[in-house]
Amino acid sequence: MKTILIGLSLLGLTNLAHPHSNNGGNGESLRREILPSNQTYLCSVQENSSSGLVLTLQNMAAEFDPKTSLWMEKGSTIFNINFHKGSGTIQATYDSYGNIIKTIEKYNNVSLPASIRNSVWKEYQGYQITRSSYEISYAGGKRTKAFYKVWLEKEGNKKKLKMYV
Repeated sequence: MKTILIGLSLLGLTNLAHPHSNNGGNGESLRREILPSNQTYLCSVQENSSSGLVLTLQNMAAEFDPKTSLWMEKGSTIFNINFHKGSGTIQATYDSYGNIIKTIEKYNNVSLPASIRNSVWKEYQGYQITRSSYEISYAGGKRTKAFYKVWLEKEGNKKKLKMYV
């Protein structure tokens, strides 16, 4: 029984190992090391998130090596890759060396960090959080822009908050 559970767990994790592109290409592969420039990306985008979905997708983007992808055109200097998992999406642009140049990320209905959640509950007592999203815009060398959108409702009154982190 233990062997079956371990086997099923590993089988479930294999779905996380391959990013998806909107080009319909096959043969994507991940490398297991992260370039120093992509480590900079991770440090820049992961400091404000507590969601496992967000961290998983960002790690996938940082580990992906477009140079080894079979569907990439020879001689291209810019590669655009889309990563999807659950309610999250990353549109990543890589240079010819595999460095992340920029990303646009959006995650719907993610777990809010405790600081954001507590701030909302304190300021808007009695309101219920009905929906949330987390958006990040990264461009190497520039300040990363990240914010949460939070939809609230109380007795028919609705509010939408945008909270920068």
